[in-house]
Amino acid sequence: MGLKLPDEKTSGIVTLDEIRMLLYGPPKIGKTNLASGFPDVLFLATEKGYASHKIYKIDIKSWLEFKEAVDLLLTKKHKYKTIVIDTVDILFNQCEIYICKKLNIVHLSDSGYGKGYDIISKEFEKVVNKLFLSDYGLIFISHTKIIELVSRTGKTSKIVPTLANTARKILIPKVSVIGYLDVKVIEIKPKKFVERRVISFKPSEILEAGDRDGVLPEEIITYKDARKTYEIFKQAYSKQKGEQKMGD
Repeated sequence: MGLKLPDEKTSGIVTLDEIRMLLYGPPKIGKTNLASGFPDVLFLATEKGYASHKIYKIDIKSWLEFKEAVDLLLTKKHKYKTIVIDTVDILFNQCEIYICKKLNIVHLSDSGYGKGYDIISKEFEKVVNKLFLSDYGLIFISHTKIIELVSRTGKTSKIVPTLANTARKILIPKVSVIGYLDVKVIEIKPKKFVERRVISFKPSEILEAGDRDGVLPEEIITYKDARKTYEIFKQAYSKQKGEQKMGD
């Protein structure tokens, strides 16, 4: 066997080039535009609505087409560095349709207790894992919904992505960044308030968000020019290199 024990520690520096982000928010809020600002982006598009964007994309109409696209990305030479799945909700539905057809059933529950859900979970994770193990940046786009949580202190409404539970169990532990994009009223000058599109990374009782990389601010005000928004990401990730040098 070719294994050997490591001689050096890993750098501890997280690179923006290999970001794993789940980006979600209301329809038409600008999620696609924001993702388009990342370098050398290829969209794997499961829905229409790109007429106003100048982007590279592959239309994904089925799970088999997605599998073919993933194999192309991993085996062929190309220029792409960031892969965007827009939307991951529809992609998971395509996977479910594929599994139902394969099992010759109408619904996953028709396959017996838990069997269909176990099969789709393994199929979805197997293919998506190929991307997670690659060197590409990954952005999964989803929409938003409000769920009601019940605790001893009462009921709480929380904003979360519209992921199916099976997809959620697979993706949430794998992504390192969860960003919620929405319109927010902010104060730009004393007593002067304006509406801005803001992406939030700080989790709370009412919002699912997070930054396991630990380099992003709690919020980023986004720009119509998506490249400007990307530069803010870039500055945040670049800053950790300087901080590490100071710590050394």
